[in-house]
Amino acid sequence: MSAVGPKTVCLLAAVGLIPLFFKTSVIALGYSGIVHEYIFRVMNKSVPLIAILLMSCYLASHGMEKTLRFIVIAFLGSIWLILCYLPFYFPPVADYKQLYPLIPISPPLDSWKGIVICWSALSGPEYLIFLVPWLKPDRNTLKHLTIANLFTILEDLLLFVATVLYYGQEYLKTAGYPVLNMISYLQSPIFERIEILLISFLMFSVVFVVSLFLLMFYGALQITLGKTLKKTPDSYI
Repeated sequence: MSAVGPKTVCLLAAVGLIPLFFKTSVIALGYSGIVHEYIFRVMNKSVPLIAILLMSCYLASHGMEKTLRFIVIAFLGSIWLILCYLPFYFPPVADYKQLYPLIPISPPLDSWKGIVICWSALSGPEYLIFLVPWLKPDRNTLKHLTIANLFTILEDLLLFVATVLYYGQEYLKTAGYPVLNMISYLQSPIFERIEILLISFLMFSVVFVVSLFLLMFYGALQITLGKTLKKTPDSYI
C-alpha cells in the first residue's frame, strides 16, 4: 500500500467491488437460468441459484489457496467439453463465407449484451488452472494470467465459429442458448440428453469462479472498510 498510499488503495478496492459484483451475478444467474431451462423446469429459479451460492461459499470458506487448488477438478471436468463441438464444424449446410468480416466495421447497437457475456467468460474458470503457479511466489503471475485469458478467448472463438456454421447468421440471432442447443442434436447410444451431462460438469467451473470472486469481493470489502487481516497462505488476494 505504501507505493500509492492507503487511501488510493481503498478507493481502488471500492471501485473494484462494482465489477466483481456484476461479474459474479452474471455467471451465477446465467448458470441457474440454464439449469432451470434445461434440467429442472418446474423448480423455482432461485433454488439452483441458492445451491450454487452455498457451494461457492463453502469452497471460499476454506481460503484462497484451497480454492485455487480446486481448479484442477474444474479443469479436468470441463476441458473435454470443447471436443463435443467438433462435429458442428462440418455440417452439410456450412457456409464459411458467413465468418467474414472477422472484425465488423459497424457493430450493432445491441452489442453490449455480447460484451457482457464475453466479459463474464474472460479468465474462464476451466482455464484458470494457470493460476495455480500463483501459489509459488517465484513464478510470474502476469504470464500465467495472460496464458489463461488466451485460452479462454480461443475457446469462445471456437464455440462462436461452430454456432455460426451450424445455425447461420440470421437464425443464430434468434437462438436463446445456441451452444447448449447444439449439443442436444448429438446422438449417443448411452445418454439420451447429452446437454444435461454437459451442464452438470460445467457446475464445477461455475462453483470455482463464483467462490474465487467471493473471496476477491470479501478482500476488497475489507480494504475498503480500512480493516487489516493477518496474512496467511489462505488469505485473500
